[in-house]
Amino acid sequence: MATINDTCVQLPEGCASLEAAVLLGNLGAVHQVIEKAVEALTPATLEWQSAPGSNTIGMLLTHIACAEVQFVQLYVQGDKEEHVRDVLGIGFEDEGMPAQPGVGPPAALAHKDVAFFRGLLDRALTHSQSALRGLQTGDFDRRTVIERPNGDQRIFNLRWLLFHAIEHAAAHFGQIQTLKRLAREAEIS
Repeated sequence: MATINDTCVQLPEGCASLEAAVLLGNLGAVHQVIEKAVEALTPATLEWQSAPGSNTIGMLLTHIACAEVQFVQLYVQGDKEEHVRDVLGIGFEDEGMPAQPGVGPPAALAHKDVAFFRGLLDRALTHSQSALRGLQTGDFDRRTVIERPNGDQRIFNLRWLLFHAIEHAAAHFGQIQTLKRLAREAEIS
C-alpha cells in the first residue's frame, strides 16, 4: 500500500488578513521542519562543535528563536529595545553567537535536550502568532528606515521583514543539517 505524506502548509485561524495567515503558516512550517530534523538528537549532538569556536546545533536553534522574537518586538510591535529574555527566558548573550575562535559552546546551553530547544522555538512562534494575527493587509506595507553608522539607509517593509524571518530560519536550518551530518561522521551520539 502506498504511503501518503501530507506536506501542506496549514494556515492558522483567527488572523485578520489572509496575508498574516500565509506568513504565519509559512513561519510555522519552517519551525516544524526544524523541530522534526532535531527531534532525535542527544544533548551531546546538540552541543557538539566541529572545531573549537564553531557553532553548535543548539546555538543555531537558540539564535533562530532569539532573532525571530527580536524581529517581532522591534519591527512589528514597535518596541524601542529588544527584550527577548522576557519571552524566551534566555537572550542573545546566552546563545554564544557569533562563535569566537577557540571557544567552546556557551555554558547557558550546556547539556540541554531537544525539549529545551523546542520550547524556545515554540515560545518564539507563539509570540509571533500573537503579534501578527491582528495585522491587516495594509500593515505589511509599513516601512522601517534603519540608518547605518556610515550614513547609509536600509528601508524595508514589514512584508519583507517577515519573509526575512522565514529566510533566516531556513538558512540556519541548512547549517543544522550540515552539522547533523558532520556529527554522524564523527560518531557523536
